[in-house]
Amino acid sequence: MLVESLVRPDFAALKRLRPLALGLITSRSQFKFVAARDFHVDCATLPFRKEVVDLIDIRSKAGDDVVLATAATETIARQISVQLGIFSSVLSSSQFSNLSGSKKAEALVEIYGVGGYDYIGDSVKDLPIWTSARRRYLAGKSPSAIRVFNKLGDGVRLVEGENLRTSSKWTKAIRLHQWVKNFLVFAPAIAAHQIFSPGVAISLGLAFLSFSLLASAMYLINDILDIQSDRRHPTKHSRPISSGQISIVSAILAASCLALASLILGLALPTGFTLSLIGYFVVASLYSVWLKRGLLVDVIALAGLYTLRVVAGGLAVGIPVSSWLLVFSFFIFLSLSFLKRSSELALHSDPGKSLTNGRAYVFRDLPALNGLGIVSGLVSVLVFALYLDSGTVTSLYGSSETLWFAVPVLTFWISSVWVRNARGEVDEDPILFALKDKASLWSGLAFLGVFIIAQLVVA
Repeated sequence: MLVESLVRPDFAALKRLRPLALGLITSRSQFKFVAARDFHVDCATLPFRKEVVDLIDIRSKAGDDVVLATAATETIARQISVQLGIFSSVLSSSQFSNLSGSKKAEALVEIYGVGGYDYIGDSVKDLPIWTSARRRYLAGKSPSAIRVFNKLGDGVRLVEGENLRTSSKWTKAIRLHQWVKNFLVFAPAIAAHQIFSPGVAISLGLAFLSFSLLASAMYLINDILDIQSDRRHPTKHSRPISSGQISIVSAILAASCLALASLILGLALPTGFTLSLIGYFVVASLYSVWLKRGLLVDVIALAGLYTLRVVAGGLAVGIPVSSWLLVFSFFIFLSLSFLKRSSELALHSDPGKSLTNGRAYVFRDLPALNGLGIVSGLVSVLVFALYLDSGTVTSLYGSSETLWFAVPVLTFWISSVWVRNARGEVDEDPILFALKDKASLWSGLAFLGVFIIAQLVVA
Protein backbone atom coordinates (compact mmCIF):
# COMPACT_ATOMS: atom_id res chain seq x y z
CA MET A 1 0.00 0.00 0.00
CA LEU A 2 2.96 2.32 0.60
CA VAL A 3 4.20 1.79 -2.95
CA GLU A 4 0.71 2.24 -4.39
CA SER A 5 0.38 5.54 -2.56
CA LEU A 6 3.63 6.67 -4.19
CA VAL A 7 2.78 5.81 -7.81
CA ARG A 8 -0.44 7.76 -8.13
CA PRO A 9 -0.47 9.36 -11.61
CA ASP A 10 -1.91 12.74 -10.63
CA PHE A 11 -0.49 16.24 -10.64
CA ALA A 12 -1.09 16.52 -6.89
CA ALA A 13 1.82 14.09 -6.53
CA LEU A 14 4.17 16.89 -7.63
CA LYS A 15 3.15 18.91 -4.57
CA ARG A 16 4.17 16.01 -2.34
CA LEU A 17 7.73 15.76 -3.66
CA ARG A 18 9.20 18.26 -1.21
CA PRO A 19 7.50 16.87 1.93
CA LEU A 20 8.30 13.33 0.76
CA ALA A 21 11.98 14.22 0.42
CA LEU A 22 11.97 15.81 3.89
CA GLY A 23 10.16 12.77 5.29
CA LEU A 24 12.71 10.44 3.74
CA ILE A 25 15.48 12.39 5.47
CA THR A 26 13.63 12.60 8.77
CA SER A 27 12.30 9.05 9.28
CA ARG A 28 10.59 6.19 7.46
CA SER A 29 7.41 6.71 9.49
CA GLN A 30 7.23 10.38 8.46
CA PHE A 31 7.84 9.41 4.84
CA LYS A 32 5.01 6.86 4.91
CA PHE A 33 2.71 9.36 6.62
CA VAL A 34 3.22 11.94 3.86
CA ALA A 35 2.87 9.31 1.09
CA ALA A 36 -0.46 8.07 2.45
CA ARG A 37 -1.96 11.53 2.83
CA ASP A 38 -5.16 11.86 0.76
CA PHE A 39 -4.75 8.29 -0.50
CA HIS A 40 -8.05 6.48 -0.90
CA VAL A 41 -8.13 2.70 -0.57
CA ASP A 42 -10.82 0.89 -2.55
CA CYS A 43 -11.18 -2.40 -0.69
CA ALA A 44 -13.80 -3.64 -3.13
CA THR A 45 -11.09 -4.13 -5.76
CA LEU A 46 -8.06 -5.20 -3.70
CA PRO A 47 -6.76 -8.71 -4.51
CA PHE A 48 -7.31 -10.33 -1.10
CA ARG A 49 -5.87 -13.76 -0.32
CA LYS A 50 -8.87 -16.07 -0.06
CA GLU A 51 -7.16 -18.39 2.43
CA VAL A 52 -6.53 -15.50 4.83
CA VAL A 53 -10.07 -14.17 4.55
CA ASP A 54 -11.48 -17.67 5.15
CA LEU A 55 -9.35 -18.11 8.27
CA ILE A 56 -10.42 -14.72 9.59
CA ASP A 57 -14.04 -15.69 9.04
CA ILE A 58 -13.61 -18.95 10.96
CA ARG A 59 -11.86 -17.31 13.89
CA SER A 60 -14.34 -14.42 14.03
CA LYS A 61 -17.27 -16.83 14.19
CA ALA A 62 -15.45 -18.65 17.00
CA GLY A 63 -15.48 -15.42 19.01
CA ASP A 64 -11.79 -14.52 18.68
CA ASP A 65 -10.54 -10.97 18.27
CA VAL A 66 -9.13 -10.25 14.84
CA VAL A 67 -6.53 -7.48 14.87
CA LEU A 68 -5.21 -5.69 11.81
CA ALA A 69 -1.56 -5.31 12.85
CA THR A 70 0.20 -3.59 9.96
CA ALA A 71 3.17 -1.44 9.14
CA ALA A 72 0.89 0.63 6.93
CA THR A 73 -0.02 4.07 8.23
CA GLU A 74 -3.12 4.65 10.30
CA THR A 75 -4.73 6.51 7.38
CA ILE A 76 -4.63 3.38 5.22
CA ALA A 77 -5.25 0.85 8.00
CA ARG A 78 -8.39 2.62 9.24
CA GLN A 79 -9.83 2.81 5.73
CA ILE A 80 -9.35 -0.94 5.25
CA SER A 81 -10.74 -1.76 8.69
CA VAL A 82 -13.86 0.37 8.22
CA GLN A 83 -14.58 -0.82 4.69
CA LEU A 84 -14.14 -4.53 5.47
CA GLY A 85 -15.76 -4.50 8.89
CA ILE A 86 -14.06 -7.73 10.02
CA PHE A 87 -11.46 -6.42 12.48
CA SER A 88 -11.89 -5.96 16.21
CA SER A 89 -9.09 -3.39 16.43
CA VAL A 90 -6.19 -1.87 14.50
CA LEU A 91 -2.48 -1.54 15.25
CA SER A 92 -0.63 0.53 12.68
CA SER A 93 2.26 2.88 12.02
CA SER A 94 1.89 6.51 12.99
CA GLN A 95 3.59 9.71 11.93
CA PHE A 96 6.28 9.06 14.54
CA SER A 97 6.51 5.26 14.72
CA ASN A 98 6.97 2.55 12.07
CA LEU A 99 5.18 -0.60 13.28
CA SER A 100 7.26 -3.16 11.44
CA GLY A 101 9.26 -6.25 12.42
CA SER A 102 10.47 -6.19 16.03
CA LYS A 103 8.41 -3.08 16.88
CA LYS A 104 5.23 -4.86 15.82
CA ALA A 105 6.26 -7.89 17.89
CA GLU A 106 6.85 -5.66 20.95
CA ALA A 107 3.43 -4.02 20.54
CA LEU A 108 1.64 -7.39 20.30
CA VAL A 109 3.56 -8.90 23.24
CA GLU A 110 2.78 -5.84 25.35
CA ILE A 111 -0.94 -6.34 24.76
CA TYR A 112 -1.28 -10.13 24.60
CA GLY A 113 1.95 -11.48 26.09
CA VAL A 114 4.35 -14.03 24.61
CA GLY A 115 2.34 -16.88 23.11
CA GLY A 116 -0.87 -14.95 23.62
CA TYR A 117 -1.73 -14.40 19.98
CA ASP A 118 -1.74 -16.16 16.60
CA TYR A 119 -0.18 -14.35 13.68
CA ILE A 120 -0.49 -14.46 9.89
CA GLY A 121 2.46 -13.00 8.01
CA ASP A 122 4.04 -13.12 4.55
CA SER A 123 7.50 -11.58 4.91
CA VAL A 124 10.91 -12.27 6.47
CA LYS A 125 10.25 -9.13 8.55
CA ASP A 126 7.57 -11.16 10.36
CA LEU A 127 10.16 -13.48 11.96
CA PRO A 128 10.22 -11.76 15.43
CA ILE A 129 6.40 -11.68 15.44
CA TRP A 130 6.14 -15.38 14.54
CA THR A 131 8.73 -16.19 17.23
CA SER A 132 6.52 -14.68 19.96
CA ALA A 133 3.25 -16.08 18.60
CA ARG A 134 1.34 -19.13 19.79
CA ARG A 135 0.41 -20.28 16.29
CA ARG A 136 2.14 -19.21 13.14
CA TYR A 137 0.58 -18.87 9.69
CA LEU A 138 2.36 -18.07 6.43
CA ALA A 139 0.43 -16.42 3.60
CA GLY A 140 1.81 -16.08 0.10
CA LYS A 141 4.65 -17.83 -1.68
CA SER A 142 7.69 -15.65 -1.06
CA PRO A 143 10.73 -18.01 -1.25
CA SER A 144 12.64 -16.04 1.40
CA ALA A 145 9.63 -15.98 3.74
CA ILE A 146 9.11 -19.73 3.25
CA ARG A 147 12.74 -20.44 4.17
CA VAL A 148 12.51 -18.36 7.36
CA PHE A 149 9.11 -19.81 8.27
CA ASN A 150 10.26 -23.40 7.83
CA LYS A 151 13.22 -22.85 10.18
CA LEU A 152 10.76 -22.17 13.01
CA GLY A 153 9.83 -25.85 12.93
CA ASP A 154 6.05 -25.61 13.09
CA GLY A 155 3.25 -23.52 11.70
CA VAL A 156 0.67 -23.59 8.95
CA ARG A 157 1.29 -22.51 5.40
CA LEU A 158 -1.83 -21.00 3.88
CA VAL A 159 -1.31 -22.13 0.30
CA GLU A 160 -2.98 -19.93 -2.26
CA GLY A 161 -4.90 -21.22 -5.24
CA GLU A 162 -3.09 -22.03 -8.45
CA ASN A 163 -1.22 -19.03 -9.78
CA LEU A 164 0.34 -18.53 -13.16
CA ARG A 165 3.81 -20.01 -13.49
CA THR A 166 6.51 -17.40 -12.99
CA SER A 167 7.39 -17.41 -16.70
CA SER A 168 3.73 -17.21 -17.72
CA LYS A 169 2.86 -14.27 -15.52
CA TRP A 170 5.90 -12.30 -16.68
CA THR A 171 5.17 -13.14 -20.32
CA LYS A 172 1.68 -11.79 -19.77
CA ALA A 173 2.91 -8.71 -17.90
CA ILE A 174 5.44 -7.62 -20.55
CA ARG A 175 2.88 -8.33 -23.32
CA LEU A 176 5.22 -10.58 -25.31
CA HIS A 177 2.51 -11.00 -27.96
CA GLN A 178 2.58 -7.23 -28.55
CA TRP A 179 6.13 -7.45 -29.87
CA VAL A 180 4.56 -8.13 -33.27
CA LYS A 181 3.89 -4.37 -33.48
CA ASN A 182 7.60 -3.69 -33.55
CA PHE A 183 8.03 -5.45 -36.88
CA LEU A 184 7.05 -2.02 -38.21
CA VAL A 185 10.75 -1.10 -38.02
CA PHE A 186 11.24 -3.37 -41.06
CA ALA A 187 8.68 -1.41 -43.12
CA PRO A 188 11.02 1.23 -44.68
CA ALA A 189 13.57 -1.40 -45.80
CA ILE A 190 10.84 -3.64 -47.24
CA ALA A 191 9.17 -0.73 -49.03
CA ALA A 192 12.53 0.31 -50.51
CA HIS A 193 13.40 -3.31 -51.46
CA GLN A 194 16.58 -3.16 -49.36
CA ILE A 195 15.72 -5.73 -46.70
CA PHE A 196 18.27 -8.17 -48.14
CA SER A 197 21.05 -5.61 -48.47
CA PRO A 198 24.21 -6.43 -46.47
CA GLY A 199 23.81 -5.70 -42.77
CA VAL A 200 20.28 -4.32 -43.07
CA ALA A 201 18.46 -7.33 -41.63
CA ILE A 202 20.89 -7.59 -38.69
CA SER A 203 20.56 -3.89 -37.84
CA LEU A 204 16.78 -4.05 -38.06
CA GLY A 205 16.81 -7.16 -35.87
CA LEU A 206 18.62 -5.15 -33.18
CA ALA A 207 16.17 -2.28 -33.70
CA PHE A 208 13.23 -4.68 -33.34
CA LEU A 209 14.60 -6.13 -30.10
CA SER A 210 15.46 -2.71 -28.72
CA PHE A 211 11.97 -1.34 -29.37
CA SER A 212 10.36 -4.52 -28.03
CA LEU A 213 12.25 -4.34 -24.74
CA LEU A 214 11.38 -0.67 -24.30
CA ALA A 215 7.72 -1.26 -25.18
CA SER A 216 7.54 -4.04 -22.57
CA ALA A 217 9.07 -1.70 -19.98
CA MET A 218 6.40 0.88 -20.79
CA TYR A 219 3.64 -1.74 -20.47
CA LEU A 220 4.86 -2.50 -16.95
CA ILE A 221 4.98 1.19 -16.05
CA ASN A 222 1.52 1.73 -17.52
CA ASP A 223 0.10 -1.18 -15.50
CA ILE A 224 1.66 0.20 -12.32
CA LEU A 225 0.13 3.63 -12.85
CA ASP A 226 -3.21 2.08 -13.82
CA ILE A 227 -3.33 -0.47 -11.01
CA GLN A 228 -6.42 0.94 -9.31
CA SER A 229 -8.45 1.53 -12.47
CA ASP A 230 -7.41 -1.91 -13.81
CA ARG A 231 -8.77 -3.55 -10.66
CA ARG A 232 -12.17 -2.04 -11.43
CA HIS A 233 -12.04 -3.23 -15.04
CA PRO A 234 -14.01 -6.35 -16.09
CA THR A 235 -10.98 -8.02 -17.70
CA LYS A 236 -7.86 -6.04 -16.77
CA HIS A 237 -8.29 -6.90 -13.08
CA SER A 238 -6.66 -10.27 -13.84
CA ARG A 239 -3.42 -8.72 -15.11
CA PRO A 240 -0.40 -9.91 -13.06
CA ILE A 241 0.26 -6.52 -11.41
CA SER A 242 -3.33 -5.51 -10.63
CA SER A 243 -4.10 -9.02 -9.33
CA GLY A 244 -1.05 -9.02 -7.06
CA GLN A 245 0.79 -11.88 -8.79
CA ILE A 246 3.66 -9.48 -9.49
CA SER A 247 4.54 -6.83 -6.93
CA ILE A 248 4.92 -3.20 -7.92
CA VAL A 249 8.53 -3.18 -6.71
CA SER A 250 9.35 -6.23 -8.86
CA ALA A 251 7.65 -4.60 -11.85
CA ILE A 252 9.64 -1.37 -11.37
CA LEU A 253 12.91 -3.30 -11.23
CA ALA A 254 11.97 -5.33 -14.33
CA ALA A 255 10.95 -2.18 -16.24
CA SER A 256 14.26 -0.52 -15.35
CA CYS A 257 16.26 -3.53 -16.56
CA LEU A 258 14.27 -3.77 -19.80
CA ALA A 259 14.69 -0.05 -20.51
CA LEU A 260 18.42 -0.21 -19.80
CA ALA A 261 18.85 -3.24 -22.08
CA SER A 262 16.88 -1.43 -24.78
CA LEU A 263 19.12 1.63 -24.55
CA ILE A 264 22.30 -0.48 -24.70
CA LEU A 265 21.07 -2.15 -27.89
CA GLY A 266 19.98 1.21 -29.28
CA LEU A 267 23.45 2.68 -28.76
CA ALA A 268 24.83 0.03 -31.12
CA LEU A 269 22.79 1.63 -33.94
CA PRO A 270 23.01 5.11 -35.50
CA THR A 271 22.37 8.15 -33.31
CA GLY A 272 19.12 8.90 -35.10
CA PHE A 273 17.68 5.58 -33.97
CA THR A 274 18.78 6.17 -30.38
CA LEU A 275 17.06 9.57 -30.42
CA SER A 276 13.88 8.00 -31.79
CA LEU A 277 14.04 5.44 -28.98
CA ILE A 278 14.30 8.24 -26.41
CA GLY A 279 11.46 10.06 -28.16
CA TYR A 280 9.31 6.93 -27.91
CA PHE A 281 10.06 6.69 -24.18
CA VAL A 282 9.11 10.35 -23.61
CA VAL A 283 5.85 10.17 -25.57
CA ALA A 284 4.89 6.77 -24.09
CA SER A 285 5.56 8.14 -20.59
CA LEU A 286 3.41 11.20 -21.25
CA TYR A 287 0.73 8.87 -22.59
CA SER A 288 0.79 6.71 -19.45
CA VAL A 289 0.64 9.67 -17.07
CA TRP A 290 -1.52 12.17 -18.91
CA LEU A 291 -2.31 11.82 -22.63
CA LYS A 292 -4.42 8.65 -22.35
CA ARG A 293 -6.86 10.56 -20.17
CA GLY A 294 -7.34 13.28 -22.77
CA LEU A 295 -10.06 13.50 -25.40
CA LEU A 296 -8.75 12.50 -28.86
CA VAL A 297 -5.13 13.30 -27.95
CA ASP A 298 -4.84 9.73 -26.70
CA VAL A 299 -5.61 8.15 -30.07
CA ILE A 300 -3.39 10.66 -31.87
CA ALA A 301 -0.56 9.78 -29.48
CA LEU A 302 -1.08 6.05 -30.08
CA ALA A 303 -1.01 6.55 -33.86
CA GLY A 304 2.14 8.63 -33.43
CA LEU A 305 3.84 5.89 -31.40
CA TYR A 306 3.10 3.36 -34.14
CA THR A 307 4.41 5.71 -36.83
CA LEU A 308 7.52 6.44 -34.75
CA ARG A 309 8.43 2.76 -35.07
CA VAL A 310 8.45 3.15 -38.86
CA VAL A 311 10.63 6.26 -38.64
CA ALA A 312 13.01 4.47 -36.27
CA GLY A 313 13.37 1.58 -38.71
CA GLY A 314 14.50 3.96 -41.42
CA LEU A 315 16.94 5.72 -39.10
CA ALA A 316 18.41 2.38 -37.97
CA VAL A 317 19.65 1.57 -41.47
CA GLY A 318 19.87 5.00 -43.09
CA ILE A 319 16.88 4.51 -45.41
CA PRO A 320 14.78 7.68 -45.90
CA VAL A 321 11.14 7.15 -45.01
CA SER A 322 8.88 8.49 -47.74
CA SER A 323 6.06 10.89 -46.89
CA TRP A 324 3.70 8.35 -48.50
CA LEU A 325 4.64 5.69 -45.95
CA LEU A 326 4.46 8.14 -43.03
CA VAL A 327 1.00 9.45 -43.92
CA PHE A 328 -0.32 5.96 -44.68
CA SER A 329 1.05 4.63 -41.38
CA PHE A 330 -0.39 7.48 -39.34
CA PHE A 331 -3.93 7.18 -40.73
CA ILE A 332 -4.20 3.40 -40.65
CA PHE A 333 -2.96 3.31 -37.06
CA LEU A 334 -5.19 6.23 -36.16
CA SER A 335 -8.08 4.07 -37.38
CA LEU A 336 -6.91 1.16 -35.21
CA SER A 337 -6.55 3.50 -32.22
CA PHE A 338 -10.12 4.67 -32.66
CA LEU A 339 -11.11 1.00 -32.97
CA LYS A 340 -9.47 0.29 -29.60
CA ARG A 341 -11.38 3.07 -27.87
CA SER A 342 -14.63 2.18 -29.63
CA SER A 343 -14.42 -1.47 -28.58
CA GLU A 344 -13.70 -0.43 -24.97
CA LEU A 345 -16.78 1.74 -24.89
CA ALA A 346 -19.00 -0.81 -26.60
CA LEU A 347 -17.97 -3.78 -24.45
CA HIS A 348 -17.44 -2.30 -21.02
CA SER A 349 -19.09 1.08 -20.75
CA ASP A 350 -22.22 1.79 -18.76
CA PRO A 351 -24.48 4.29 -20.56
CA GLY A 352 -25.30 5.82 -17.18
CA LYS A 353 -21.69 6.66 -16.36
CA SER A 354 -19.65 9.59 -17.62
CA LEU A 355 -16.27 7.92 -17.82
CA THR A 356 -14.93 4.50 -18.64
CA ASN A 357 -11.74 3.25 -16.98
CA GLY A 358 -10.29 6.72 -16.48
CA ARG A 359 -10.73 7.72 -20.13
CA ALA A 360 -12.24 11.00 -21.34
CA TYR A 361 -14.99 9.35 -23.38
CA VAL A 362 -18.66 8.91 -22.58
CA PHE A 363 -20.92 6.26 -24.01
CA ARG A 364 -22.67 8.67 -26.36
CA ASP A 365 -19.29 9.36 -28.03
CA LEU A 366 -19.45 5.90 -29.62
CA PRO A 367 -20.99 6.98 -32.98
CA ALA A 368 -18.43 9.78 -33.33
CA LEU A 369 -15.53 7.45 -32.56
CA ASN A 370 -16.81 4.91 -35.07
CA GLY A 371 -17.18 7.58 -37.74
CA LEU A 372 -13.73 9.03 -37.14
CA GLY A 373 -12.17 5.57 -37.13
CA ILE A 374 -13.81 4.48 -40.37
CA VAL A 375 -12.89 7.73 -42.13
CA SER A 376 -9.26 7.46 -40.91
CA GLY A 377 -9.05 3.92 -42.27
CA LEU A 378 -10.45 4.88 -45.65
CA VAL A 379 -8.12 7.89 -45.85
CA SER A 380 -5.22 5.45 -45.47
CA VAL A 381 -6.61 3.50 -48.44
CA LEU A 382 -6.79 6.73 -50.45
CA VAL A 383 -3.19 7.59 -49.58
CA PHE A 384 -2.11 4.10 -50.60
CA ALA A 385 -3.96 4.42 -53.93
CA LEU A 386 -2.33 7.80 -54.65
CA TYR A 387 1.06 6.28 -53.83
CA LEU A 388 0.50 3.63 -56.51
CA ASP A 389 0.27 6.40 -59.08
CA SER A 390 3.63 7.89 -58.08
CA GLY A 391 6.83 7.47 -60.05
CA THR A 392 8.50 5.59 -57.19
CA VAL A 393 6.29 2.53 -57.69
CA THR A 394 7.16 2.12 -61.36
CA SER A 395 10.88 1.91 -60.58
CA LEU A 396 10.42 -0.68 -57.81
CA TYR A 397 7.96 -3.15 -59.33
CA GLY A 398 7.95 -5.02 -62.61
CA SER A 399 4.16 -4.72 -62.92
CA SER A 400 3.03 -1.71 -60.89
CA GLU A 401 -0.51 -2.07 -62.27
CA THR A 402 -0.85 -5.36 -60.38
CA LEU A 403 -0.58 -3.44 -57.10
CA TRP A 404 -4.02 -1.95 -57.68
CA PHE A 405 -5.47 -5.31 -56.60
CA ALA A 406 -4.17 -4.48 -53.10
CA VAL A 407 -6.58 -1.52 -52.86
CA PRO A 408 -9.78 -3.61 -52.63
CA VAL A 409 -8.04 -6.03 -50.25
CA LEU A 410 -7.09 -3.19 -47.91
CA THR A 411 -10.56 -1.66 -48.24
CA PHE A 412 -12.16 -5.01 -47.40
CA TRP A 413 -10.02 -5.53 -44.31
CA ILE A 414 -10.61 -2.07 -42.83
CA SER A 415 -14.34 -2.25 -43.54
CA SER A 416 -14.50 -5.78 -42.15
CA VAL A 417 -12.96 -4.99 -38.76
CA TRP A 418 -15.25 -2.01 -38.30
CA VAL A 419 -18.34 -4.04 -39.16
CA ARG A 420 -17.16 -6.75 -36.76
CA ASN A 421 -16.64 -4.07 -34.13
CA ALA A 422 -20.24 -2.89 -34.61
CA ARG A 423 -21.31 -6.47 -33.86
CA GLY A 424 -19.26 -6.46 -30.65
CA GLU A 425 -16.77 -9.06 -31.92
CA VAL A 426 -13.60 -6.98 -31.57
CA ASP A 427 -11.93 -7.07 -28.15
CA GLU A 428 -10.01 -4.15 -26.68
CA ASP A 429 -6.83 -4.94 -28.60
CA PRO A 430 -7.27 -4.74 -32.39
CA ILE A 431 -3.81 -6.24 -32.97
CA LEU A 432 -4.69 -9.37 -31.01
CA PHE A 433 -8.01 -9.55 -32.80
CA ALA A 434 -6.31 -9.35 -36.20
CA LEU A 435 -3.85 -12.10 -35.27
CA LYS A 436 -6.72 -14.44 -34.35
CA ASP A 437 -9.25 -13.38 -36.99
CA LYS A 438 -9.27 -15.58 -40.11
CA ALA A 439 -10.54 -12.79 -42.39
CA SER A 440 -7.71 -10.54 -41.21
CA LEU A 441 -5.09 -13.23 -41.71
CA TRP A 442 -6.32 -14.08 -45.22
CA SER A 443 -6.44 -10.36 -46.06
CA GLY A 444 -2.85 -9.97 -44.91
CA LEU A 445 -1.71 -12.91 -47.02
CA ALA A 446 -3.58 -11.59 -50.06
CA PHE A 447 -2.10 -8.11 -49.58
CA LEU A 448 1.42 -9.55 -49.36
CA GLY A 449 0.75 -11.84 -52.32
CA VAL A 450 -0.19 -8.91 -54.53
CA PHE A 451 3.17 -7.22 -53.84
CA ILE A 452 5.10 -10.42 -54.52
CA ILE A 453 3.30 -10.95 -57.83
CA ALA A 454 3.85 -7.32 -58.80
CA GLN A 455 7.56 -7.76 -58.20
CA LEU A 456 7.87 -11.04 -60.11
CA VAL A 457 5.67 -10.25 -63.10
CA VAL A 458 7.34 -8.30 -65.91
CA ALA A 459 5.09 -5.68 -67.50
